[in-house]
Amino acid sequence: MLGAVLYAPALEGELVWDDGIVQKDQMAAFQSLRDVFFPPKDIPQWGVIYYRPLVTLSYLADQKLFGRGASRGPHGTVIVCHLIATFFVWVLARQILRRQAWSGWGALAAASIFAVHPIHAESVAWITGRSDTVAAVFFLPAIIAALHYRDRGATWCLPLSAILYLCAILSKEVALSAFLVWPALFLLVPADEPATRARGSHPPSSGRPAPQETPPASSRNGTGRPASLLDRAHLKPSLWLTGLYAAVTALYFWLRYAAGVIETKPLDSDGGGLPGRAAGALAYYLTKLVVPPPQSAYPTEFPPLPAVIPVLVVALLLLLLGLWLWRRGTPLLLISLVWVLLTLLPSLVVAVRRIAETPIAERYLYIPSLGLSVLCGGLFGAGWSRRGWRIPTAVLGLAVASVYSYWTVGRVATWKDNVALWSDVTCKNPRAGLPWLSLGQAYMKRGNDPQAIECFDKALQTYQHAMGRALAWNSKGAVLMKDNPGEAAKCFQKALEEHPTYATPYFNLGLLAMAQANQGQAASKKPNVQMLNAAREFFSKAITFNRHYVWAYLELGKCEMRLAAAHLTNGEAEQARQTLLEARTHLWTVVRLDPAGRHGKEAAPLLAEVNRQLERPAP
Repeated sequence: MLGAVLYAPALEGELVWDDGIVQKDQMAAFQSLRDVFFPPKDIPQWGVIYYRPLVTLSYLADQKLFGRGASRGPHGTVIVCHLIATFFVWVLARQILRRQAWSGWGALAAASIFAVHPIHAESVAWITGRSDTVAAVFFLPAIIAALHYRDRGATWCLPLSAILYLCAILSKEVALSAFLVWPALFLLVPADEPATRARGSHPPSSGRPAPQETPPASSRNGTGRPASLLDRAHLKPSLWLTGLYAAVTALYFWLRYAAGVIETKPLDSDGGGLPGRAAGALAYYLTKLVVPPPQSAYPTEFPPLPAVIPVLVVALLLLLLGLWLWRRGTPLLLISLVWVLLTLLPSLVVAVRRIAETPIAERYLYIPSLGLSVLCGGLFGAGWSRRGWRIPTAVLGLAVASVYSYWTVGRVATWKDNVALWSDVTCKNPRAGLPWLSLGQAYMKRGNDPQAIECFDKALQTYQHAMGRALAWNSKGAVLMKDNPGEAAKCFQKALEEHPTYATPYFNLGLLAMAQANQGQAASKKPNVQMLNAAREFFSKAITFNRHYVWAYLELGKCEMRLAAAHLTNGEAEQARQTLLEARTHLWTVVRLDPAGRHGKEAAPLLAEVNRQLERPAP
């Protein structure tokens, strides 16, 4: 309920950042279930180093339910995933805390902290940030099923855990950490006592303190030592799960290979630099996990060394304390730390390899934050079990939840539209090019051309790579097309100098040529065949470099219809027919790629007209 209330304003949010690219451009390339698992080549701006077919499937389901380019429905999908993940946090917290007094209240507190944690705003309020929430929907019940199989011997949980693990890793690579998480929890989370399992009942979860203060024999082997995965009670489920998880992991990597996912490379060859980057990323995540502000959607710099060392020292001391407490029969701190560290491992890889645009990101903390949530829940239950501490515990718990909720409300508002988002980012990170480019595009869509051009110029000054500068030149040209087509054409040419295979500048040059053809025809009352042919060439080049460019297919079809009319005027009947046949092919492609969208609806009557003209007898 808390999560639903806090994230309800996100339903009114617009498509931001990559949302438009994914919803309007990329999904047009997927025409079958096979395409989902083996994506077509040359999808615009497609992440060829990722393999997340279930996330793609969720986008396609959104389009089927809500239409192409919708925002409200897809936002609702992500919020529902967050609510489902929060429910599984509650279930898993009950399993972890079940030997603790008032564990029911502790699990509820853990789920509440997870629901309102502000570090989740990027994953929940951003449509394209859904990969973490979708992965969590499968990751958490996979761990829950594994623990249930260990404790209850429910054999149906064994294949269920493996299937859920497969779904999780098909949603996001971070879920590979489950292969390490379940053995850690098998070792650290106390199992049910044999007598309790035989009765088929659950240990006390709320209302009264647990009847014993010492760990059960099943978790201490009756010798005072912590349990081992090699104990007879744990050996069989451990071996079965290891085999199934290994088979599922092998299947996943085969699918990645078959889908053509490329391997990544280290960011630099300096061996000393890579550990430093990983340490900086770890310090960043541990700090943001507890105190998220100030938050940014585009962090490109690691914390300075004077801030990294204290954080890592504190983390090491807490880990040693957790080991000591575990040996004394209190594993909660160690469970929480191990969960955080193991689920962060895949995200640390991003800091040292060429994977994402930024080496760190807030959304990578979505699954790791469960460790903090369970720790807070356990502390809340422990405090509530002591009558004299109940009021301070309630006040402190309410204060933490309130502060986190307040921060979350602010972050959700930041993600409501592109102007709000990128104004926030450029304020916090003015030396990065992409935020200035994105802010300029947001101003351009609002019709604020002077602000847009100013932002594009700043993007050109700050971008360090050719593709970024090409994007900025193209966007600046798009602003100038209306009032200064000559300067716009120069901008498009500069974009192509930076990146010769960038499709959009060719498309925009085609639009300029079509505009000149219209002006020439209005002045001379005759079709301007030269400019129509130039436009046709530009649109064709755009399609050459982006085979899924729906708008380019539409404009090319319209251009060819006009060329066919010009050929008929000049008495060139056969050439007109060949041009109409090509127009029919391109317009049919628009209808196929975008049957329910704006371009498809515009192409359908044009296609019908072309068919009518082709059916007429030759003069």
